[in-house]
Amino acid sequence: MKYIIFIGIFQSLIALVIVVSGKRKPLADKYLTLLLVCLCVHLIIKFVMYAVIGNSVLNATFNTFIGLAYGPLCWFYAKKTADSRFRAKSYCYLLLPFIIAAVCYCSISIYILLFNVIPLQAMHLYNLITLPLTVVTQVVLCIGSWRVAGRLNNFWQAEQQLIRLINGLLLTINAMVLVQWLVRLALFLNHTAYSAATDTYLRFAAYTVIFILGVVICWHKMKQRGWLDLMPHMAEACAAIAMEAKEATAPVRPNLLSDVQQKVLVDTIEAVLYNKKLFRDADLSMEQVAILTGAPRMHIAEALNRYRGETFHTCINRFRINDVLEQLERAKDKQAAADVSVIAFEAGFKSKQAFNFSFTKVMGMTPAEYLQLNNIRL
Repeated sequence: MKYIIFIGIFQSLIALVIVVSGKRKPLADKYLTLLLVCLCVHLIIKFVMYAVIGNSVLNATFNTFIGLAYGPLCWFYAKKTADSRFRAKSYCYLLLPFIIAAVCYCSISIYILLFNVIPLQAMHLYNLITLPLTVVTQVVLCIGSWRVAGRLNNFWQAEQQLIRLINGLLLTINAMVLVQWLVRLALFLNHTAYSAATDTYLRFAAYTVIFILGVVICWHKMKQRGWLDLMPHMAEACAAIAMEAKEATAPVRPNLLSDVQQKVLVDTIEAVLYNKKLFRDADLSMEQVAILTGAPRMHIAEALNRYRGETFHTCINRFRINDVLEQLERAKDKQAAADVSVIAFEAGFKSKQAFNFSFTKVMGMTPAEYLQLNNIRL
């Protein structure tokens, strides 16, 4: 048991370092950080109980209080992701059971340390109240978080998946607790003794789920920051170098359009994109532009590449970034708060990662740096 707990501690610490190390952390990440801190403390307490104290009675009957914080923190994270104006202070009463249980847990622990006696009646009363309360709060708030995630648009698809995975894993742990209760009830009705081995297996499964929870958060944050994309980018870079070498030795393909024709076609493409705001369509394709301009796809690709020095995808993102900048300037002129995520989604970006990458590439700075430099309120 202590080994899986130790691995869980190590994994949670890695996830915690990854979450807090980012320079441009989303506002909701502070609740994810608190959740990981709670996971670490939970597992450290259990590791001390199993590896250092080693009292079988305490291990089997003395539940920690930290589970009461998981539900509220997950719900806070979901709400903050969905609405940047959300303030957890208005719902701090959700953490009141956690605070009261922490006081009771520490009081019992201090009593055991001072008198070297286990107050079984106090522990039984503590467990009788905190365990059902933990299950109820986690189930209710995890379902609430799941519903909040369901209302997120495609721009927050990665966060939506993370919220659902976290809450799904927590609900899995609560399902294990319910199974344990049902087994105990069935054995009690049949006048059969409850096996401690069953309890051990369920606890091992629960700690394994907590370990998986840390892995899920690690994976999400590494993917969000592009760390998992390094290998594909290295492969693309090698392929690009090989292609450049091949093109250097290959005969140059003649232009299908003259310089004047390229300019006229580019002007036509940009006029269509701007006047009809086609770039705001997240699924805009070159075929749609070809139909509206009456030009073949190969002519569009050649005109943009030779005249503008950019691909069709880069051209569309340039229009989207300009649209975002216009919306931000309007918000600044009105002295109103700007919700960058909403503006980027309306401009045609499918995900936050795609917007951040394109914005940095076009502007030479991150969206957060641009907002700070131009004194634009969030």
